[in-house]
Amino acid sequence: MSEEESILSVEVFFCLILVTLFMHLTVYLNIWKVRYIHESGIIIIIGIIIGIILYFAWEEPAKFDASIFFNFMLPFIILSYGFNLKRRRIFRNISQIILYGVIGTILNFVLISWFSNLLSNWGAMYTDGGKTEYISFEESLYLGAVLSASDAICVLSLVQENKTPQLHSLVFGEHIVNDAIAILLVRSVKEAGFQTWTAGNFFSFVGIFCIETFLGVIFGIAFGIFCSFATRYLWELREEESKQLALMFYIAWLGYVIAEMCQVSGVITILICGIFSNHYAWYNLTSHARIVVSNSFKFFGDGATATVFAYLGLTSVTYTNQDISYSYILCMVFSLMFARFITTFGLSYFARRHTKNFSLNNRSLSLFWIGGAIRGAIAFALILTVGKDETGSEDDKNILHVTVLGIVIVTTLVIGSILPIWVKIIKPEEETSKVVDEDDVRRTLLAVKRDNFVVTQEDLAKPKSWLHRKWVEIDDKHLKPRLIHPHALEEQLKAQQKLEEKLKEENADVYQIAREIAEEGKEEEKTDLLGDLRKSDDR
Repeated sequence: MSEEESILSVEVFFCLILVTLFMHLTVYLNIWKVRYIHESGIIIIIGIIIGIILYFAWEEPAKFDASIFFNFMLPFIILSYGFNLKRRRIFRNISQIILYGVIGTILNFVLISWFSNLLSNWGAMYTDGGKTEYISFEESLYLGAVLSASDAICVLSLVQENKTPQLHSLVFGEHIVNDAIAILLVRSVKEAGFQTWTAGNFFSFVGIFCIETFLGVIFGIAFGIFCSFATRYLWELREEESKQLALMFYIAWLGYVIAEMCQVSGVITILICGIFSNHYAWYNLTSHARIVVSNSFKFFGDGATATVFAYLGLTSVTYTNQDISYSYILCMVFSLMFARFITTFGLSYFARRHTKNFSLNNRSLSLFWIGGAIRGAIAFALILTVGKDETGSEDDKNILHVTVLGIVIVTTLVIGSILPIWVKIIKPEEETSKVVDEDDVRRTLLAVKRDNFVVTQEDLAKPKSWLHRKWVEIDDKHLKPRLIHPHALEEQLKAQQKLEEKLKEENADVYQIAREIAEEGKEEEKTDLLGDLRKSDDR
């Protein structure tokens, strides 16, 4: 075995140890009630220590390969988000998620790009090597696009769904949309070419961004339908859970790869594919296969996330001190916080003025603001795609890389430690609507969500809009009969009829039934009836 292979083996060995530790810390930090540091921060610190030891042992620092991340890790993370999405809550708040996830991310991109260029022109990028570096306009756009990708892992672990359902759905939904938009922004900056600012470059950037977004949605719908067709017509695989898992997984991954080959957003493709598969292909699985597929996708996503955090620590010694500008990193962290503050409270003010169902108070918004200032794995992986072809020199490339790495480490460790304290101080809660009509409760119970869904008063009282009712009508009459096997539809209908009979019983306590279903949803093993009830239909 060559020395290079030996080093790689040692890196993989320590990386696997860190991933295993990450998975266990996720559970045991809650048991031990450790609130002041997130498991991702612990893994980064341990990774840095191991990285330093490896560097002094071989004088060859570990390296993070961005191509491996974008081809073998990111698809698993996004697929896990899409397939396990709690659509009822997400789509109820879809307008606000789009507001923060799309408009907010673009505003963050503009503000961070402006701040990074302004700070550079002021001479804030004073490196440890004794030089004052300056970045070009195009490089500031790369920084803005990369640093617009936030990381919500820490804040999601602190926000309780039963106490703050709207905040939880907004954080999760914005996180998914934000990742997709940030990746699109980086690609659009690359393809538009901003060596100099011109109106042509700007319109090219906007056009590329819009076209890739639209085509990504089309590709995602196409592969989601393909996955549903495959599980419907390959009915013989119904008893082969591993084959069903492989079929759904590889179709989604294939969609991601083909989209990237066609210069379309693979992230949006696999996200939409996961959502469609969850809505249609899920019915074609056995009740046990549903649990296997859902948990497997979550395992792939969590494993990929843990691997990235492990390598973040291991690769932190890749760069020399001469590349590091501590002053610029610190200034950019404050710039991120300020940009996030403007977009969070500015857009919230707009939402309050123009929508009726915006119920987040300032305490919840402050948590949304601080939690959204953390930068993580996506940001670091994105900056690694920016090479010397884009920056013009190896030194400029290294400066951008180490700046983003420093921001990721500082925000994860510092803000990640502040968040639990802030949650303890503000104690975010939401006022939920009172249930005034038992018919609303009955309708909601017939569409209750599986997978630990929490039935809140808002869920029970929220009426369906005209658009929602029309969608349900089209879905039931035209889409489901074509994408779901007849036997599976019959099972769902029987489950609905049984629940309706239960609700029609004399003196039936619909509120007690809601609580029972919520409790039953927490059980890992579900009966066929409960499985079909929870899926029916989350619309």
